[in-house]
Amino acid sequence: MRLLHIGLASPVMAMEGFVEKHRTWIEAVVGCATAETITLECNFPFSHLVLEQMLAEVNLDRQCLGSAETLRPLVRHWETPPECSPRIELIASRDRRALVTERRLAWDPHWKETPIAVWLHSAQHAIVTVNIPYVSYIEKGALSWKQWTIVNRREAALCLHLLRQVERPRNITVIGGQDIPLPESGYNWDSVLLDPSLNEMVRDDYETFWDSEAWFHSRNLPYKRGFLLYGPPGNGKTTAARIMACHPQVSAFSI
Repeated sequence: MRLLHIGLASPVMAMEGFVEKHRTWIEAVVGCATAETITLECNFPFSHLVLEQMLAEVNLDRQCLGSAETLRPLVRHWETPPECSPRIELIASRDRRALVTERRLAWDPHWKETPIAVWLHSAQHAIVTVNIPYVSYIEKGALSWKQWTIVNRREAALCLHLLRQVERPRNITVIGGQDIPLPESGYNWDSVLLDPSLNEMVRDDYETFWDSEAWFHSRNLPYKRGFLLYGPPGNGKTTAARIMACHPQVSAFSI
């Protein structure tokens, strides 16, 4: 009797196999063999810049391409593998720079799995970012995505120094849905339509917390604070929560 063993490949092995088909091109643009590179798991949104330029004649929801402006001064050139047709997911949206009543329609673009090679100023070779689809066993076979960034080991320190200076676009991470972009100048309590005394009380309490970390640590207390917003529809709960999410120290999530 012959025994047949069936094993499940780990997600990492599947992701390595996905990248393998682009090995020749990747080694050419990064200027070294794969063994002389470093693979980083970190999200660098170069696709925002690529989408902005590739779809320059298309009316886009620019609020979803928030990193393009900050990345533009760092990038001198980009390209994709010559044998690939880039795959872009398009979601019907509107131009958020215009008034809602103008109904200026636009597309919200999302880059998929095509690798992107990016040449940074001061760096001799490109870095390559690729969004890799894989099956997550933790999520019961759901499709997940992981971004790998492949860097020439000799230029890794320079590239990481340049990229660390880039301010990431602020979002509310929506569990199980599309992230919600936050405006750059969104932390403005004057836009909250609450009773002035209530607005001042909430704002003072919120901002005092951010200045009190040393006090919490000196008393061995966990540095955290909770706010429960309640009331009838239209009383300003959502607006206040959105203002809080726009604070530069906050990472916002929606469940």
